[in-house]
Amino acid sequence: KATTSGRSGWALSRISPIKRVPIPTLSGEAICKFQTRLQRGSFELKPPSPVLRVVQEGRTTDWKAVGRMSRRIRDSDYMLDAFYKDLSAFPELDLYMLENDVVPGLIACPDTGASAASSGRTIGDEYQRTVGAFFAIYWLMRLGGDGRCGFCFGVDDRYRPIQPDAEED
Repeated sequence: KATTSGRSGWALSRISPIKRVPIPTLSGEAICKFQTRLQRGSFELKPPSPVLRVVQEGRTTDWKAVGRMSRRIRDSDYMLDAFYKDLSAFPELDLYMLENDVVPGLIACPDTGASAASSGRTIGDEYQRTVGAFFAIYWLMRLGGDGRCGFCFGVDDRYRPIQPDAEED
């Protein structure tokens, strides 16, 4: 059993090549509601898109949560998992959760058959990239504290920054 990755002496157990953030519970619940409304046909066909209208109808940005995020982003006790939970303030992020089974006719990715964005990646991958961009903002705002380690080395399963070995610091 190999104990290092060959890069800077890191133990393989510390490196995860693909780590995805979980889908928020509220997004899953919202998708079920959207799917039900779309199947019933209980919506008006208005521009720009009936599906977009159904998905976003009555949903607004939670500006109170956004304010909390901006006030606390540099607080040492405002951890990444709380920041991720607060991202639910932006209901538009749920649009990344719409797949072919929810919205028939979405473009399918040729390699996987999953719904694809205009980039050719799956919309699930695009969600991961978008959340990753938010995480980058979080870490860059915290460079004076744990931001450097979080940005450079990632996080563990509890969303805590991975610390470098003494020789890598």
